[in-house]
Amino acid sequence: MGILCAYFYGSNTCIAIYMPGYLVSALLLGLVPFSVLAILVAEICHVRLQSPLLFLIHNQLFLVLVWCAVICILRTPISSPYLDFVGKCLALVGLKKQPISIDSPFRALIGDYSWMESSLIRDEDAMSFL
Repeated sequence: MGILCAYFYGSNTCIAIYMPGYLVSALLLGLVPFSVLAILVAEICHVRLQSPLLFLIHNQLFLVLVWCAVICILRTPISSPYLDFVGKCLALVGLKKQPISIDSPFRALIGDYSWMESSLIRDEDAMSFL
């Protein structure tokens, strides 16, 4: 996505290129949640070793199933307060949501909007090329 944004706008434009936005998103969407969730997964794996029924499941299979369950839970509305917090933090460093056109093929991949640097936000209803 960063290359796509750089192609249309030039440099220093979207979250993948705008360094403060990239650092905030990498920290708040990568490092913090998965570090905390790794502790939870480790505790679940410890409980698995104590249980005679779960002990029969292969170790790596159980680990994959637990991580899949955690990721599915993250995609539910349970995580929306945290995502709202991340959105506020991104707004503090100078990023805003830019709507993507309904007709765009990228909408299915990226979502309803893309985070862009505030100075590059267009006032159009939606970006027609994205």
